[in-house]
Amino acid sequence: HSIFTFDYSPIYFGNYSFDFYLNDPYYTNPQYICNATFEYRDPTPEPDPDPYTEFTWTVSANESQIEVEITGHYVFVSRNGPITGGSMYAYVYRDGDYMDVIDLVTSHNFNSSTFIFDYSPIYFGNFSFDFYLNDPYLATPQLICNATFEHIEPPPDPDPYTEFSWAIVTTESHIRVTFSGHYVFVSGNGPITGGSMYAYVYRDGDYVDVIDLVTSHNFNSSIFTFDYSPIYFGNFSFDFYLNDPYLTTPQLICNATFEHIEPPPDPDPYTKFTWIILTTESWIEVN
Repeated sequence: HSIFTFDYSPIYFGNYSFDFYLNDPYYTNPQYICNATFEYRDPTPEPDPDPYTEFTWTVSANESQIEVEITGHYVFVSRNGPITGGSMYAYVYRDGDYMDVIDLVTSHNFNSSTFIFDYSPIYFGNFSFDFYLNDPYLATPQLICNATFEHIEPPPDPDPYTEFSWAIVTTESHIRVTFSGHYVFVSGNGPITGGSMYAYVYRDGDYVDVIDLVTSHNFNSSIFTFDYSPIYFGNFSFDFYLNDPYLTTPQLICNATFEHIEPPPDPDPYTKFTWIILTTESWIEVN
């Protein structure tokens, strides 16, 4: 028998196929014997495909601030890795209108990256945020997520109301009324710094005068003092009012009465005597 050898070393990479024929003088045409294939590959390993990204995020907010923390990584064939070539930014909208674009703060560890968005708006409204990744493996920025935040104007504190206590001290010719009062706010008590007090004075039912009270303040209350010594006798009454900027009309706090009585006249005098009697046989003396 015969041995036929085929030896071939291609200079180009590719898929090769071979058809083998026999030229035989006993045949008028070449005789097909068999075929073979051969793949000549580039010995350099193929590069990994471009990685893709995976993300998770958390959103936390209070009345005046929103924080979004986005954690992401590249997914390679062999492992995950930080997105060291990328950066993130957020488009900010208020009530549907574009306001700003803000870069996120970025940090990396061994196999992931963290992007932090911290925002405290100075205006009230409905805010929305679109978060994008700038990635060198992408032709255009990639939308990662969005978030919303409602910054509501807090309702104003209700107008405070007032609380008072008082003490009345009188003598035969003088009356003193001392008031201690304070505003009651939502957050606590406070002095009535915007207010003042006065008293209407009546004698035997007739209006006599209006007198302002002496005022002093401390940390959380106010003191109003009324001192009065009438020069006429009679039955006196006093209506005490507070002028308060939180009220449309003065507020009656309390009233007091005082009777200034004319002392009775001294009674008519009477006489008292003592005496001594001295006598002798012919004489008497009475002292």
